[in-house]
Amino acid sequence: THHPSLLLLLLLLLLSSAPSTTTTSPSSSSSLLPFVSLSLSFASPLPRRSRQPSSGLPSFAPSPSSTTTSTTSSLRCCVRHGMGQPSSKGKGDGKGESPVVDLNHKSLEKFIQETKKGVGLKHIERLDLSRQELAELPPEIGKLLGLKVLTCYDNGLKLIPSEIGKLENLTALGLNENALATVPKELGQLKNLTMLDLRYNRLTTVPDDLGNLVKLKQLYLRFNRLEDIPTTLGNLLELETLSLRNNRLVALPSEISKLTSLTNLDLQHNHLSALIDLGSLANLKSLDAQYNSLTLLPSGLDSLSKLAELHLKYNQVKSLPDELGDLSALVELDLEGNRLSTLPDSLSKLVNLQKLYANRNHFDDLPECISKLSNLEVLMLDRNHLINIDGLAALTTLRMLNVSTNEIVDLPSALKSLSLLRDLDLSSNNITSLEPLVPFTELKALQVFNLSGNELPSIPSELGNIQSLTKLFLHENHLTQIPPEIGNLANVVDLNLDENKLRTLPADLGRMKSLEILNFNQNNLEDLPSEIYLLPLKMFGIDDNPLEKIPINITEGGSQEVFDYLGRRLREMQEIGGRSHLKLNIPGRPIANKYCEGKVKRTLKRRSKVLEIVNR
Repeated sequence: THHPSLLLLLLLLLLSSAPSTTTTSPSSSSSLLPFVSLSLSFASPLPRRSRQPSSGLPSFAPSPSSTTTSTTSSLRCCVRHGMGQPSSKGKGDGKGESPVVDLNHKSLEKFIQETKKGVGLKHIERLDLSRQELAELPPEIGKLLGLKVLTCYDNGLKLIPSEIGKLENLTALGLNENALATVPKELGQLKNLTMLDLRYNRLTTVPDDLGNLVKLKQLYLRFNRLEDIPTTLGNLLELETLSLRNNRLVALPSEISKLTSLTNLDLQHNHLSALIDLGSLANLKSLDAQYNSLTLLPSGLDSLSKLAELHLKYNQVKSLPDELGDLSALVELDLEGNRLSTLPDSLSKLVNLQKLYANRNHFDDLPECISKLSNLEVLMLDRNHLINIDGLAALTTLRMLNVSTNEIVDLPSALKSLSLLRDLDLSSNNITSLEPLVPFTELKALQVFNLSGNELPSIPSELGNIQSLTKLFLHENHLTQIPPEIGNLANVVDLNLDENKLRTLPADLGRMKSLEILNFNQNNLEDLPSEIYLLPLKMFGIDDNPLEKIPINITEGGSQEVFDYLGRRLREMQEIGGRSHLKLNIPGRPIANKYCEGKVKRTLKRRSKVLEIVNR
């Protein structure tokens, strides 16, 4: 077995002596078919962890039709460590796939003999060296003069040779997920480069020469250790995406304002206390400055007429400028985790705003501008100090509303008219009654209803009218009973009744034919309805209930034993009554195949004590 870097070096040296062909006639194309989309596989290493790129990150797999424009044949080499089985005859399928020639099955010498009559070294256009555990690239990489795409991600690269600067035809270079502390200044010679990815390295600085990459459109420097960036980046007038997140930046050079083609600026997770004037970035569509130390927003925001997303989450902003209301294209505004106590009235002009995150701030009163955002679909106001939310009734386009962890006592009756609402979170407030929402019939789209952590002594029977519900959370209230109409909720999958004062449960629970998760831990239940056995449960939480009417040897066996007991009891009841149910003929229905799920506390304590003794 040879080290992959030595095999790569040998391959480059041998291919460099192969004769090149400048033109290829149609009649000869079939003879070159085995070499047009070629992968090499070295001895298999241990599996490497793969980090999936998030949305908007570069892709290194453009189709051959989009990368090969010359009339000369191109050779695409994907050097891999045993990433799959060798394909038959080493031929591609015509769809840009790379067949694998596994060097564990064919010697390197034999492979070279078969390929040296093919296309010359200078016609290789794409080379994939990813996940090879390479510590460095050989200087011979500079001989691949026709290379357009070079991918070297997820290795252990610590050194990039200066010869990489000779690859003047390179358009995309991926050096992400390595161990690079520096990159050579010769990168600045890659005048045709449009995408440079240096994510997930150990860079503390990048060379000024990057400012020479005048055709660059995408630059990814996220997840490094940069404390500053060169002012020469202001020369990249065609740059569209600049990602600097998760570094150690304390300031941005003013030259960034020259990047007039910029559409995405990602600055999150740094140490920025202020932003430069961004007014000249007229093409900016997304600005992400969350998780910094900003106290104020920069001037010039009113010039960003194309800005659709503004993320300011977890900063120290106390007030917003009126000009924020001039961002007419804004669709999403994230203000979570700041120190805001009010919002400017000008925000009411944001007629295209669909998502507003104003949670974890210092609002005592609902800002008036919010009630005028007529196209708002997602509104997050949780973890403030709100008491009155009457103004929300006007937001008839809402799909998701979260006002949890506030100080709400009374619900506005108009809230029941939000017919498009799918997710309503009223948890952790001081709500004592749901009567203002009765009869619930207009909430016909509601799927998730969270009422946990309130002061509810009861719930109205009309709750059973919300046929669209899939999740209902009623835990941590003061409920003493559940109305039988809850059985009408045939689509509910998850029902949580934990930490109430329930003494009985209705037999109608057995009609909730979609219920998979049922929890009623920490109540005062002495018995359970046998009809629970009819449910398709996967989780069954029964801890901290007396359950005195169920034999102790059953309860000590855990939730599965209790579930099976209910089935036997129901079978006996129905045999006496001359009735039967199809599910009663199915013996041994396991709950999520976990017999220990939901055991009563005394059983858990006993087992823990036994284990403790054994471990001694």
